[in-house]
Amino acid sequence: MTLPFQPIPDDQPASPDEDRPPPPAAQTIAIGAKAEPEILPPEPKTTPRELPLSKKLKRAVAHIADGCNISDAARLSGMHRRGLTDALRRPKVLAHLEQTIKTNLAAAAGKAATRLGHLIDGAKSEYVQLEAAKAVLDRSGYAQQSNQALSGDVLISIQL
Repeated sequence: MTLPFQPIPDDQPASPDEDRPPPPAAQTIAIGAKAEPEILPPEPKTTPRELPLSKKLKRAVAHIADGCNISDAARLSGMHRRGLTDALRRPKVLAHLEQTIKTNLAAAAGKAATRLGHLIDGAKSEYVQLEAAKAVLDRSGYAQQSNQALSGDVLISIQL
């Protein structure tokens, strides 16, 4: 009587229809013998499909760019706070947020320049006029350079 877990001698086939040798993948290698590495075809590069941002997510990003916190932006756009938090970790969403902020800043730059011009010309306080003028000069590339180098030795003594 042969048990199913006992090895079958090599000279006897396991079943009558198994007279052929096993396929190469099922062959055993002797202990100590060096096996030749199998050459497998390269695995196809699978990249996750980039889905476009949803309308809700774009709305939430716009709210954040306008200064809302994540909870308020999620509520106003109809999203769950956790979903928005997870989405803000994705590079594509962060890139959209950065682009939205840049667009908002570009739109506000004209207003800011106009306001500085009005402050320079018509502010009642000379201090406000001075600070507005310094701001314009600073942003125009004419900033005052403060490269004051310290020289000499410093000695600190504490007597108790």
